[in-house]
Amino acid sequence: MRCNLEQRYNKFPSDNEICNSIRNIAHENGLSKDAADVICKVYRYMMDKKLAGGCHAISSVLYVVLKEVGEKPELCIGECQKRGLPPFDHSWVTLNGKIVDLAIYLPLNMRKGECGGPAVLGVDVISRRKPSIDYGITTGLLFDWNTSTVIKVPFNEYMSEFPDEKDGLWTVIENALPSSRNFDIAAMKEKYKDSQDVLICDSMPSIEFWFLIHYLNTAKYFTDSKAVI
Repeated sequence: MRCNLEQRYNKFPSDNEICNSIRNIAHENGLSKDAADVICKVYRYMMDKKLAGGCHAISSVLYVVLKEVGEKPELCIGECQKRGLPPFDHSWVTLNGKIVDLAIYLPLNMRKGECGGPAVLGVDVISRRKPSIDYGITTGLLFDWNTSTVIKVPFNEYMSEFPDEKDGLWTVIENALPSSRNFDIAAMKEKYKDSQDVLICDSMPSIEFWFLIHYLNTAKYFTDSKAVI
């Protein structure tokens, strides 16, 4: 994830203040305490590890833990942009049709907060306004190498091979879920091996759209394909 934006905040709130804001927003939108808690735990993991540019890892963990506490999230991969600035590849989660994006707070090769604060249910938890990022835009640009690679890797494989954790991102998920749960990594891998909730927001227009913008209304007869070209 890259985001070349000017810094938005003069002073950052503490992680405790951010988690309080996350919980307030979750409560205002009818989410359970468990859902708010797992979002906060994933946020704290990201900040503790200083996981800048880790949008797909963080969003993948969020996707699983939110499902495990009874929510219906979607994991999204696509392009994002702040108007007037270059687009960038990114991963995020949608929940009840609203953006949940913790990783936007720690963009790759940029300072904390330059892309905005963590977004929860379509709200920047620091400014308490709508995030300044447009999500899932269509630019006609190809995904970069990293994004293309992530898309091709099976979900379970990506989760299991994440570095620096004993069992990859499954370890992060275990630590984020309520402690009362009986966590079984093998069962989790089996459960999510054919995950269908990963939404690819393709940045390339479809072939049907290409035909639409290049369509010429004519009654001319063409004898073969060369005549058309």
